[in-house]
Amino acid sequence: QLAKQMDTDSIYAIGDNIIIANDEIEQYEKFYELQGNSAPEEIAIAYAEKRNALYVAAIMNGFSVTDVEIYDYLDELKDILTTTMSEQEYRELISAFESEDAYWNYQFKVYEVNLPIQKYVATLEHEYKSQHTEITDPIALDQAWGEEFERIKEDLVKQQNYVVAE
Repeated sequence: QLAKQMDTDSIYAIGDNIIIANDEIEQYEKFYELQGNSAPEEIAIAYAEKRNALYVAAIMNGFSVTDVEIYDYLDELKDILTTTMSEQEYRELISAFESEDAYWNYQFKVYEVNLPIQKYVATLEHEYKSQHTEITDPIALDQAWGEEFERIKEDLVKQQNYVVAE
């Protein structure tokens, strides 16, 4: 039903529980292009599929975030940025936006999705590590978790059955 409400030209793909917008893909693609990746579109698509599938899983598993939590997180982030960056670096960071408020409004939307994912992933990681106490080397445990997390993301993407819009 959400797909019916959106302009079909703005939809990149439709999953069983979520829609990926073209502008989301374009935004990630620009990011990966700036990093010098040789296949920015492919990487952007894979990232968008995984991020959106993780978000659905987080919400379906009861992880959410309040506006207050987002604002608190953004206050911390702003403090970190303004204390670790020069004034010029900070201004350059927000210069792609029409104003500082526009930058932080955008970040609000980003963390509205990211924070439930972070909570969900932290829980998954804790469960995995507590079930694999036989791995005593912390580096090996982190590596094993990383491999398991990649498998989880791939499974979640498959569960969404994404269909690329025409």
